[in-house]
Amino acid sequence: NVYRYERRLEICVELGGIDPKTVDVQVEPGRLRVRGNRPVPEPPHKPGETMRILSMEIDHGPFCCVVPLPPQVELSRVDSHFDNGLMWSRLPLGVQG
Repeated sequence: NVYRYERRLEICVELGGIDPKTVDVQVEPGRLRVRGNRPVPEPPHKPGETMRILSMEIDHGPFCCVVPLPPQVELSRVDSHFDNGLMWSRLPLGVQG
């Protein structure tokens, strides 16, 4: 999700089930890139215990999300934080000259 305010962008990326320390976030001129790997969600079970998957709806595996950015994003002032499985990035906008 991308939200535009007068002086900033707010970007929200859903990262439930992913350790924030394993997420690679890069902000470059013209784009924000988020890369990582979501492990297969499995319930705890005993070794050797038989399990059948009846339905799998949660995406898993490697992912890469690229969000195009306008040229007036102040790259040195970008801030990101995690909150309840969501990564929020605040991107201040400068005056384009």
